[in-house]
Amino acid sequence: MKNSSKPQAFKPMSISYVARACVIALMMLALASQLTAQVPMIRLGMSGPNNSQDETVLYYQQGATAGFDSNYDAYKLFGPNPSAHISQTYAGTLMQINGIEPVADTVFSISILTTTNTTGNYTISATDFYFVPTATCIKLHDLFTGTITDIKTVSYTFNLADTTSVPRFLLNISLATLPVTTQLFQPACGNVNSGQFIAEGIGAGPFNYAWKDSSGNLLKNSSNKFSSDTLSGLGFGYYKAEVQTVGGCDFFGTDFTIYPPITPVADFIAADTVLLSAGGQWQAMNISANAVGYEWNFGDSSTAATAAYDLNPDHFYTLAGNYVVTLTAISSTFCTDTFSKTIVVAESITTGLAEQAEENIKWCTLAKNQFALQQKENEPISIEIFDAQGRIVLNEKSSAVVTNLNTDHFIAGIYTVKACSKNCFKAIRFVVE
Repeated sequence: MKNSSKPQAFKPMSISYVARACVIALMMLALASQLTAQVPMIRLGMSGPNNSQDETVLYYQQGATAGFDSNYDAYKLFGPNPSAHISQTYAGTLMQINGIEPVADTVFSISILTTTNTTGNYTISATDFYFVPTATCIKLHDLFTGTITDIKTVSYTFNLADTTSVPRFLLNISLATLPVTTQLFQPACGNVNSGQFIAEGIGAGPFNYAWKDSSGNLLKNSSNKFSSDTLSGLGFGYYKAEVQTVGGCDFFGTDFTIYPPITPVADFIAADTVLLSAGGQWQAMNISANAVGYEWNFGDSSTAATAAYDLNPDHFYTLAGNYVVTLTAISSTFCTDTFSKTIVVAESITTGLAEQAEENIKWCTLAKNQFALQQKENEPISIEIFDAQGRIVLNEKSSAVVTNLNTDHFIAGIYTVKACSKNCFKAIRFVVE
């Protein structure tokens, strides 16, 4: 009777099982295709007598919960004569595949059920833990014996009875954020490969440091350090620093960017002479390149803070004299360049001479700071040159038809030349740069 009753009781269950198996198999195939990407995943495998093997998979999925999520999880599948199996269980639901929120600054725990129809010794191993952050701790807690095993590093062997029907294990996953201080130094101006990044773990240590490029390639690895670590000699690019306590369940990771230094070019256009009799106003047109900030020094100890940072400043001088105006241009990477120009501030153009025409004498500009006096007739002439304050800076006589005057050694400013021939003279104003 037992033999005849078994098929009758089994057939409906078998049909239900097959239908459910097909649905679950399709779900598992869909989930498996998702897990081929770089998804953090923990695969727990269990092996035992008679080459029995089974596994359950847990993976990180934004928006998932610890319980069953139809979009992310798959039920555990049982046959009519189940062998040893391992599954995750939550609120009475057994799961083969379980998506959970990424673990960070918390401890995630889920019950693990192991059952068998053959009593014996079984082994649980973390067969892989793809893309899970390196410092993540994965601990298996045997509730029957109190044993806690770091399943990432060693397997756990235990005796499983065929009468076991309740979850025996807790899988605990934890990862804390390690406090770390960092300093980023962009390349110095003129040295594009001088960037550096300093990281220092906070705590008792020791710490492991890993430095990677934008593709994840390891650039430097420093282990068991109680102090900070530095990655130097960096040029333009994107980098990552990772720090963890040796043997700890903590982690720190940050991305940083090294930018190339931008070199500005400072320059401005302005009059080189200012007359106090006209108000003493001096204006400049800033034609600097690659700059985002400016600082002006007008050479007179001015405290005009507003004009000192203007793009195109107005400045007023109150005392006559020669002033060196300096513009400092600042780029977005804090590189600087300077440009200076000498400005002559005069009360007015006065020499005590009226400007008169002398047809016998002609004034010629040959080149920068190079001039000449030309006569129609070969007669003696006296030549005097006055600065803007009326002081004589040159006094000579000439009988040549053409007299060359080199003023390269003069201070920049406005000058007046007085050329006398017979009883007449000619006064000409000119500029020395």
